[in-house]
Amino acid sequence: MVNENGSERFRAAKVERIVDTTAAGDCFNAAFVVSLAEGKEPKEAILYATAAASVSVTRFGAQSSIPDKEETDRAYEMLKQGLI
Repeated sequence: MVNENGSERFRAAKVERIVDTTAAGDCFNAAFVVSLAEGKEPKEAILYATAAASVSVTRFGAQSSIPDKEETDRAYEMLKQGLI
């Protein structure tokens, strides 16, 4: 993330088995924008989006790989705890 205060790097989520990266970027972007719209700070929105994309790469397909909010919320909590 780059802003007027400099830059910061974020680590990737640890995914045990990546099966398909189709739509992972779209999933990340959508989760990031929704998080910002819901009032999360940019750093938290990046983590939330990372969690969403980490779920999507464990599934085949595009639309079928997109996690729902509950799945993303669980992955987000795991990511914050360093579990993924």
